[in-house]
Amino acid sequence: MSYFLSHWNLSHWISAMFLFWNGARFFAYLPTIRKVIAQDADVRSYSLVSWGIWFLSNLTFALMLLEVSGGQPNEMVWMNVGNSIMCMAVFALVVLKRYRSHSMQTMKRDGQRPLKVECEHLREQGNTLMQLGHYEGAVRAYDAFLTHVEDDATVFNEAICLEKLGRRAEALPLYQQLAQRDVLGALINSSNCLSSLGAPSEALEYASRATRLAPGDPAAWIALGSAHLSSGAWRDAVDGFSHARRLNPIDPTSTYKLALAAVQMNDSDLWREELQDVLSLAPLDDSRRRLVNSVSNAGHRLVH
Repeated sequence: MSYFLSHWNLSHWISAMFLFWNGARFFAYLPTIRKVIAQDADVRSYSLVSWGIWFLSNLTFALMLLEVSGGQPNEMVWMNVGNSIMCMAVFALVVLKRYRSHSMQTMKRDGQRPLKVECEHLREQGNTLMQLGHYEGAVRAYDAFLTHVEDDATVFNEAICLEKLGRRAEALPLYQQLAQRDVLGALINSSNCLSSLGAPSEALEYASRATRLAPGDPAAWIALGSAHLSSGAWRDAVDGFSHARRLNPIDPTSTYKLALAAVQMNDSDLWREELQDVLSLAPLDDSRRRLVNSVSNAGHRLVH
């Protein structure tokens, strides 16, 4: 009697271990699936033969257990069905990734452009890196995307990343490419880049086009004021910044730009008024605090 009791307990213990470890094996497929679906995954190292055999092995084991149980599925049957599904998922993903990779290589060899959807992961990668502030990586991803697909939004984002890296001379042609089609943001950023690069007359041309295209956009008028400021036309700069402030009174950018123009005009009253407005509008981040300090120092020299 004790022998049969011990055997019965052992059988249940083994069944419990089978269910536990096969359940754990079900979740062990997840890291592999995550690696396969990664954007830069190289699936050539995955053996379709091996994954096919594992799929068939789990499936036939599930069918055998179903036969033994008299056609009534139990936990062991469902466990092997689950493992069969996971093996089939890995197999199918590897086949899909290989097919897509082969299709892109064939298109390149034949001189065809891959479909936009085939390269979409490159743009998504660039957008993610841009949001994280990894601008060098974003530029590389955008470059790879744009070798296959023409997309204005991606061109614009790449130009922004280049500008963030201080590479305005490289960003400018990208902005100008879009500015030819009257893309407002490209007109504004082209003007700002040209002002920074010491080309105020060209900057003024782009900013003027932006104000004509979108007379209600404060950024266009700030760009116009900045172009006048870099060319030494202080009064015109004040007019541009003042117009921008009327359109958006709570944005401190136009106000501290006005303070800069006031310093250049030797107008101490206007400088004090605008600087006070800057300090009252919004909390200053580090870059604006440095700018306010520089304007303040210049203004003190003006007063004294």
